[in-house]
Amino acid sequence: VAVHPAFVRGTTPRTQPGVDLAVLKLERPLGADFTPYDPRRAATIEENDVVTIAGFGLLAEKQNRSARTLRETTLIAVGIVEVSNRVQIAVDRNRLAETSGAGACRGDSGGPVFTGARQNYRLSGIVSWSSGALKTSVPSACGGLTAITPLADHLAWVMDATRRLGGREGAWTKQ
Repeated sequence: VAVHPAFVRGTTPRTQPGVDLAVLKLERPLGADFTPYDPRRAATIEENDVVTIAGFGLLAEKQNRSARTLRETTLIAVGIVEVSNRVQIAVDRNRLAETSGAGACRGDSGGPVFTGARQNYRLSGIVSWSSGALKTSVPSACGGLTAITPLADHLAWVMDATRRLGGREGAWTKQ
């Protein structure tokens, strides 16, 4: 595993002042059913872009049995937030983060964020954290603002980490 040098251990994704990103090397290849993705194809996320997030997290707060099922949803990118680190924020187009709705939840951190049409997805980021609904009397970790670590911002580090872990660029040629 190669952890981004700006990552700060011992913090939660929401309080992470560094870059919430890592590259890991699998013990063995995934097999013929999987197509490698070339990270050099990473797309930037612009304001108003539609993004698709995927993950195995909870469907809703306190629904622990709903985890471990792969789900996806589409959100709309609304802009960049930069404090100690830089993240792209995306929200449910209908609820605009005010109430619980589509968005990341517990267990979705580290999942992929895609732009483009389903047949031509481009990996654009990694789910970092979710704020939960902004206008609710009950605390929630689901929906609200979904923070995305933009892959294009860290492409040089991803490529270097992949090389250090023994990855071969030629393995990415299948698309």
